[in-house]
Amino acid sequence: MKRQEPEIDRLLGTVDQVMQRRVAALHPEAPVGDAVRELERAGVSGGPVVESGRVVGMVSFSDLFEAVGVPRARVSTSGPWHRFEHWVGASPLRVRDVMTRHVVILQTGTPLSQAAEAMWTHGVNRIPIVTPEGTLVGIVARDDVIRAVAEAGRRSRAVPAHPGASRMEPDP
Repeated sequence: MKRQEPEIDRLLGTVDQVMQRRVAALHPEAPVGDAVRELERAGVSGGPVVESGRVVGMVSFSDLFEAVGVPRARVSTSGPWHRFEHWVGASPLRVRDVMTRHVVILQTGTPLSQAAEAMWTHGVNRIPIVTPEGTLVGIVARDDVIRAVAEAGRRSRAVPAHPGASRMEPDP
């Protein structure tokens, strides 16, 4: 007997449908200054650390700056990083030295609801997505999940609940 797909999974879809396929992947031996510039260039606040095609860690701006002595309270994900760039540029540290080694990773085809649950349970903002063989193919960030929920809500309000039901208009 085939298991029926839960309604939430039907509405939200899978990680494949929302993941970002262009990933700012960092190498574990990269200097922290190079990592900061790469993340900034990509317009993201963190990313996976990849070695030999496999995800071996995750690193964020906060991790990188805190490792070189910038207090976490002074690091915000929305501010210009160049004001602290000299701190990381002079550091001998490598990405390997500051990355989180215990990474939540999901495979392609995973329901988006499971990705959201994993983010909540593990307190992470982004999850690398890999093939069954373990090759990185994308990343799902918190904003991707929020966007998918918003779109699912909009779609569900725009479709009549049953034949003859009136169409609901979105709130102004």
